[in-house]
Amino acid sequence: MFKKIMDFNTIILMSLSIIIHFFRIIYLLFKPRFMFKYEFFANYTVSKSQLSVYYLLSILVSYWIILKKFRN
Repeated sequence: MFKKIMDFNTIILMSLSIIIHFFRIIYLLFKPRFMFKYEFFANYTVSKSQLSVYYLLSILVSYWIILKKFRN
């Protein structure tokens, strides 16, 4: 029972991570006006290419973890 609860929590947290990183990639590439007021998306100090690769990799890893949890 505890394992199922932990798997469910992992899926929720990884899904949230995917969504946040997806929005950050959108901000980096397109800079939509509605996102300027959210410093959470707009705050970055390294180059755009490095951040894009990081966000893409974190989305892929999160997606892989979710798929792995669903298979169990």
